[in-house]
Amino acid sequence: MNELETLILTLNNSLLTDDERIHAVDELDTLDDPRAIDQLINSLKDTANSFWLRRRIAICLGHHAVDEAVPHIIDIIKDPLSADFRGSFLYSLWGLDCMPYLPFIAETLATDTYESSNHCCFIIRDHAHKIVQPVKDQMLQLLNSYRIIHETGNIPAHSLSTDAESTIGFIEWAIELIEEGEEYQEE
Repeated sequence: MNELETLILTLNNSLLTDDERIHAVDELDTLDDPRAIDQLINSLKDTANSFWLRRRIAICLGHHAVDEAVPHIIDIIKDPLSADFRGSFLYSLWGLDCMPYLPFIAETLATDTYESSNHCCFIIRDHAHKIVQPVKDQMLQLLNSYRIIHETGNIPAHSLSTDAESTIGFIEWAIELIEEGEEYQEE
């Protein structure tokens, strides 16, 4: 059995501790073998795995620019049980193709924690030059609505934002990024 096979067996062994399995992910990350990608995505999708393990897998997949992981990472971020880990999952999306999910990213920016909002701004920054006008309009409308909500103190119950001033700052930064992104024409 080669090193890759051993690491994949360790990753998939639910009888081992999270630390042991996370160590296998770290080794797979270092090994940089594309044959591991499918196994990592399957483990990311497996809801029986802890958020700790799935978080490290998401970061590994982001590090290797695996765009196929994006919908699965977004699903995890949408899971209410992921609240304590959302910032790390959003961080894993930096540099990945998140275009279909930008309105969701904008809403997350306006309703989540400081850390999550910060990561959302960087994701928007990386995509701002490619956003088509209808999506820009949708995102700007959503962000402006949330800015008013935060300015008036009528923060929705589902919001994890605890600091309206910081959230408004992130919203304004995102609006600026979107408005300054050069016009993108679909080819």
